[in-house]
Amino acid sequence: MEHSQVINKEHDEHTGFEKISSIQGLQSESKPLLNANGWQRVVNETYFDLKVQVKRPNQFTGQIQQAVLDQMGISDYVADSVHYQRSGQDLSKASDSILLTFPLNGSVCFQQQKRQLTCHPGQFFIELSHEPY
Repeated sequence: MEHSQVINKEHDEHTGFEKISSIQGLQSESKPLLNANGWQRVVNETYFDLKVQVKRPNQFTGQIQQAVLDQMGISDYVADSVHYQRSGQDLSKASDSILLTFPLNGSVCFQQQKRQLTCHPGQFFIELSHEPY
């Protein structure tokens, strides 16, 4: 059986990169604009249990789009500044999965296993689900 996918790309004037606008053949789900409580819930549903902290909960907004391809999930989100934390108690339910992060706009600071980094657009880093951060 043959499977084919059509990937549609758009040039993002802000970042200068090609942006995937749609992938035919993937199950995709776009979520509505969320407040801080909704963001906590959708992050845990999409990835794994994380503590989500926002600076201004009453003003926070975020939106996520996700797709599933076999055992791999792909997500793209835009959100106000957020701090994510994964503690020891969250790890008891963890499976060994990884999260690849590619920031498109702005920078992401990350710390895990006594390492700290700042990732800029055009760069990526790997997060381990079974380790705290």
